[in-house]
Amino acid sequence: FFGPPTAATKLAHLRGTIDAILAGPPCQGHSNLNNYSRRIDDRNQLYLTVPALAVALDVPLVVIENVPGVVHDHRSVVSTTISLLKTSGYEVSHGVLDASVMGWPQTRKRFFLVASRLARPIDLQTVSKSLSTDRPFSVSWALEDLPVGPREPFMDVLPVLSDDNRRRVEYLFDNDLHELPNDQR
Repeated sequence: FFGPPTAATKLAHLRGTIDAILAGPPCQGHSNLNNYSRRIDDRNQLYLTVPALAVALDVPLVVIENVPGVVHDHRSVVSTTISLLKTSGYEVSHGVLDASVMGWPQTRKRFFLVASRLARPIDLQTVSKSLSTDRPFSVSWALEDLPVGPREPFMDVLPVLSDDNRRRVEYLFDNDLHELPNDQR
């Protein structure tokens, strides 16, 4: 959307036809596990494409999910997003939801931002309390009613890398890198 003018014109025909945007912008630069570019990663600005698209395409409902650390971004992408959405007529609710508190078989916390032009979004802490349970469910609980059959062999077989992908992996190891430079992609 922020590219050449032709990108915006390609999307213009969608204005008013999309009911919701559900987005999970890249979280690597916001993650506390990232010791290389945490909080200053250029990809963090991609968060702002969500409100830009929502406003430009007149989308009435927006849900953005990311790691809790997104609120500490040096460029304040969350507060900027909230401001952009509010000044464009959206009501906004945001907060961190803990999957294990709501009974999901994982210990994962995620920051959610919900914006709507249709109605005031439910407070996310109310959502969390409404869905809370006294104990998280186990993975086996989530899987126990699935049909049992022979194991799929693809789960036990290593993938075969193409020559290009093998070269890329070797480049990362040879140069002690965690992200492939654009000229190697």
